Amino acid sequence: HGKKLNKAFYDEFFTLNIPKAIKEFRKPLLIIHGEKDEAIPLSDPEELFKIANTPKKLVIIKEADHRFTSRKHFRKLLKTIDEFIQRKEKSKGNKTLLRNEMLKRKMLVRVK
Repeated sequence: HGKKLNKAFYDEFFTLNIPKAIKEFRKPLLIIHGEKDEAIPLSDPEELFKIANTPKKLVIIKEADHRFTSRKHFRKLLKTIDEFIQRKEKSKGNKTLLRNEMLKRKMLVRVK
């Protein structure tokens, strides 16, 4: 797309405390990183993954660079995101189905 980030965005980025934000984040987390990322060392996402709460998933895409410029790597990136979202949605659906089944069988006590 050829657009560049403005200086204010770039400057603000370096003031963010990413590890602190990751520690406080309490929802499913997906971290994706290119194995051959020339901008961010592989140790960074690995450290973030260690401090993250569960559920969490770390995916290292073999041979991928920082921008996933290879069509193959970009497709893998999109597939990984899609599978993560689909799994999350399926999990929500399964919980709803289980709850509905329990209600039918009067196994779930409603609290008013």
